Amino acid sequence: MAEPPAHSATVDYLPTAFDGLLAEGSVVAEVRAPRFCRSGLLPEEETLIEGAVEKRRREFAAGRNCARLALGKLGAPPTAIAIGTHREPLFPEGVSGSITHTGDYCAAAVIWTGVVLTIGIDAELNRPLDRSVSDLILSPNERWMVDAHDNGCSFDALIFSIKESFFKAFFPLCRQYLDFTDAVVALSPTDRSFRVSLVRADMLALLGRAKIFGRYHFDSQHVYTAVSLLSS
Repeated sequence: MAEPPAHSATVDYLPTAFDGLLAEGSVVAEVRAPRFCRSGLLPEEETLIEGAVEKRRREFAAGRNCARLALGKLGAPPTAIAIGTHREPLFPEGVSGSITHTGDYCAAAVIWTGVVLTIGIDAELNRPLDRSVSDLILSPNERWMVDAHDNGCSFDALIFSIKESFFKAFFPLCRQYLDFTDAVVALSPTDRSFRVSLVRADMLALLGRAKIFGRYHFDSQHVYTAVSLLSS
């Protein structure tokens, strides 16, 4: 497993659930319901959410507001965050960013690219997945980890979240989608780190020599996972 340049998360900003999970230089902003609001979108973003239901609008606005706040703390222009052809958020040139939200929590993380190629974050509710869902997501070894651990964390939700974080970091670098069975997670609960291994040789080739650094955190309500892809 790759070591990050240093352990750090937010820079000159209030503590967040993602502190210590990303490589040095990352900036994170978060908000929790009921502080979600439907305002704060720029005109370019308003068109992206036109006609959406109220819940979706509030979550979208929370994500864009967090992203702009994080960009400001990073020293990047607080620009509109558009949507790419694959529904990914588009951050300013030279910045890697990621947005996550549940029904009651939202966060955005950004970093200048360089040593860190891309980042990905994800938050999920800390509760077991339906077995029909987890059977589609977990490998046999991952299922064994879920059954073997019980410390207040729903490990099937955690593994799902880890794969989501990794996919968010992988896509901007390689421009390819992954299935949940394309990646296998190995947890290290003692230091709350993890490894992600790619099953397919073609996807591994796309990743090249990039190193994967991943950490997680959980509380009674959510699991929080983060991946930083580092240049070798």
